[in-house]
Amino acid sequence: MVHGREPKVGEILTYEDLEKAWPRERKLREMEVSLFCEAWGRRVPGLPCPLKWEGGKLFRRSAASQGREWVEYTGDYPRRNWACVEQEVLNIPDYYGYWGMDAPLDAPLRVRAVRFVESEDGRQRAEPLQAKSEIA
Repeated sequence: MVHGREPKVGEILTYEDLEKAWPRERKLREMEVSLFCEAWGRRVPGLPCPLKWEGGKLFRRSAASQGREWVEYTGDYPRRNWACVEQEVLNIPDYYGYWGMDAPLDAPLRVRAVRFVESEDGRQRAEPLQAKSEIA
């Protein structure tokens, strides 16, 4: 929900909408991680927390290093979120891996925007828009 509510039929969502919302989303994520780490310390005091927020970025302990090293978590960056949208509207499941997690952060956009459409099953559906005249 980029605009604070569920989309309505006919509305358009662009990649730029996600980018504009990212600073606010990042602040919320920072608060969530802080609360999680505090709860972790109270509930599991003998084990180090697997997450940390540092320098405006989220880090997680690396499974490859058995938790000894920190790696930046980029799974909720706008490009990764948009990869999920692309997979759905282009009907290419797992093109960028599960929930777009393998999408390179510098991957070119395959879809510039989507328009929400009616669906028979009641689920939210969207169709891709490419031309600037469709998006405006």
